[in-house]
Amino acid sequence: MKNNIFCFLFMMAVLSGCMMNSGYQYTITSKPYKVSGITYYPMASVCDFSETGQASWYGPGFHGNKTASGQIYDENALTAAHKTLPFGTRVRVTNMANGSSVVVVINDRGPFKRGRVIDLSRAAAKKLGMHNAGVTNVRLDVIECNPKMAKRKNIRKVYNMNEEYYVATGSYIVQNNANQASMKLKDAGYNNVIRYQNGRFMVLTGPYYLYAGAKKHQNRLRYLYAGAFVTR
Repeated sequence: MKNNIFCFLFMMAVLSGCMMNSGYQYTITSKPYKVSGITYYPMASVCDFSETGQASWYGPGFHGNKTASGQIYDENALTAAHKTLPFGTRVRVTNMANGSSVVVVINDRGPFKRGRVIDLSRAAAKKLGMHNAGVTNVRLDVIECNPKMAKRKNIRKVYNMNEEYYVATGSYIVQNNANQASMKLKDAGYNNVIRYQNGRFMVLTGPYYLYAGAKKHQNRLRYLYAGAFVTR
């Protein structure tokens, strides 16, 4: 009887197309999504990933609402939102101002403000000592990944490699500021374009004709532009 129950539960997990991580259940997906006219490309699997930038937090206004992963947001749980890290990824977040750190599980998408790399739960923000400040500089380090997930055919690749990709490095209200940023990138050897959308001038390097190539340049540019991201 116990064996039959085990087999049933195993088959349900396979058919649902979900993965278990740290006690939570998440839909496996790397499908691109769009926010305010910008397309983001979630990673299928990550190992040895690090990132620096600003962290913010969200709390009472979102408590009890459904996150992008399908999980209900609990401001008292140690979770966070990231634009591209896979759901279920465990990340150590270190407050660069005081050295404190906390491990969170990615279960939502965001933040979408320039320079911000992670949106923490209220509980995580308190552990970092940045609850009152609201925003602080942090370092992200993935501490748990599942390389086998990247080998699964249904999530390994989801992109049309014949399309053009760009790396967004800045967004400006004043066009002259965008022009100056564009010239600096050209002097550094980066072809780029300025795209006007949603009332702002976006400076984009590229085009790149492979997603992998755009991702490579994104990682290089993040030393100068912490909020750089791949778009289309």
